[in-house]
This record gives sequence, structure tokens and C-alpha cells, in this order.
Amino acid sequence: GQSALKGWSIDPSIHIGRIIKHSPKLLFEVDGLTTAVELSFNYQTFGKKEWNQFQRYPKMGISLFYHDLGASNIFGEAISLIPNINSPILSLLKIQVGIRFGIGLAYLTKPFNPIDNPTNNAIGSSLNAGVLLEGNGDLDINEHWALVCALSLLHYSNGASHLPNLGLNVPSLKLGVRYK
Repeated sequence: GQSALKGWSIDPSIHIGRIIKHSPKLLFEVDGLTTAVELSFNYQTFGKKEWNQFQRYPKMGISLFYHDLGASNIFGEAISLIPNINSPILSLLKIQVGIRFGIGLAYLTKPFNPIDNPTNNAIGSSLNAGVLLEGNGDLDINEHWALVCALSLLHYSNGASHLPNLGLNVPSLKLGVRYK
């Protein structure tokens, strides 16, 4: 039974960040912090494919995010499903450092509306892309558990399929655990 699960891990984590007002065209003020809960399912590659070796045996995963974007009356929440790849950069003893990248789908609950929500000119539709970029570090505690810390950037945008669309950028600090 354990050999069937070899290489699989589950990573619950929390992200604490803040929306960055990246354009003077954005009408809203940024107040308070954002929080996100992430549940990630990952598979550690072992070099069975040639590209695994070339990419230094990355982890491939899919992450489910629930993101409270702070000012709920303007931004609401985001729920996203983001497939991703975590490529290792450095591995020393019990510490691993890597870069994770992914693009998936995100549903935002409070898009722009000229009557009900005119301040949110960052997001023009409920359905958006969710883009994840992260620099991370893991510390192995034992054979099955690791502590995870990262600096993440989540970007939400609909690619100008509905205007306005300046997008939301949310950098955050991520803390979590990994069971493998």
C-alpha cells in the first residue's frame, strides 16, 4: 500500500499578504491584510521522464486556494484551482529551496459593477486566471513531515476579456506543513 503512495504529499498552508496598488488608475484604497488558505496535492518526480532529470526532479501539484482579499465589500473572495510545478534550486541536508509556478482558474465573488461595485476597477468578471509565482524553502523535520515557508505572489486577471481589467497582485508570506 505504501509503494502506491510513494512520492505523493499533501501541503496545507496559510498565506498572509496585502494587495499591491500597482497602477494609479486603480480607484480603491488598500487597507488591511489578505489571508488565503491553500491545500496542495503534490507528486515528487523521480526521473522516469527525461525532462524530470533536466528540471532537477521537480514536484508537480495542484493547489486549491480560498483567498479573503481584505475589503470584502470591494473585492470579496477568490477561489482558485492552480496546477503548478515546483523546481528545486538548492538542497542542503534537511533544507530544500525552490521556485514554484502555476496558472489556473480563479473565481472572484465581487467583480466590477458600475452600480453595485464601481470601486473595483481591477477585476471586470467573476471568472479569471490565477497565476502563482513563489520562492519557497522546506525544512525536513523527519521522514514524513516538513515545515514550509515561502514568499508568494498571486495575480488575478481575466486577460481583458471583460473591462475593466487591471488585475490584482497579492504578495504574501506562506507558512505551512507538508506530510509526505
